[in-house]
Amino acid sequence: MEVGDWITLGAVIVALGIGVASILYTQSLQKKERKEKLLNEIIEWATNILSYKSPLDVVNNPEWILEKNVSEDEKIKFIQIYGWMDLMGQLAVLQQRGEYIAQIASKIRLDLGNKVAEVIDNIESYLRVLFDGVENTVDLDEYGTVIDIVIKGKNKLRDTLSKNGRYQLKVFDSKIELDKSIKRIIEVAAKIKTLDIH
Repeated sequence: MEVGDWITLGAVIVALGIGVASILYTQSLQKKERKEKLLNEIIEWATNILSYKSPLDVVNNPEWILEKNVSEDEKIKFIQIYGWMDLMGQLAVLQQRGEYIAQIASKIRLDLGNKVAEVIDNIESYLRVLFDGVENTVDLDEYGTVIDIVIKGKNKLRDTLSKNGRYQLKVFDSKIELDKSIKRIIEVAAKIKTLDIH
């Protein structure tokens, strides 16, 4: 073998090395992009759940029912049942999607998968609490007391609540627990994304 042959062989080996390195780098980038896309999907799912308010907030009230000539109690009952049923349907869909989210989260990191499983359990608990209360109406007189307990931490007022008031408090407590578990998912996913960037 002459010097020219060795130079040619060396050039071929260098070219192969550069080609393999380029392929490996491209695959690494694609894997990172897929992971980031999946993390974004997990965060979007969690954020969607977090955006749902408690039906006790009466956020799903249809405008037209407020214009009808019915008593105030009938309006509240209709709005509440409408809100409950709408929320339960939407959360059930997100819970089903959660099964897929749990699978991809576990593939990314086991602790993230466990946090998603915790959210799915909390959605199920929240749905059970909501389902139990479809027949209850919000007692507006007691609603202020419930808000004082939830927001201001006035726990000594718990004993003063009626059965309906205790139910309202249970809805809030369940929603708060769900929201906390969702925020933990978002934090973990964001940390994973941040670690991948560096």
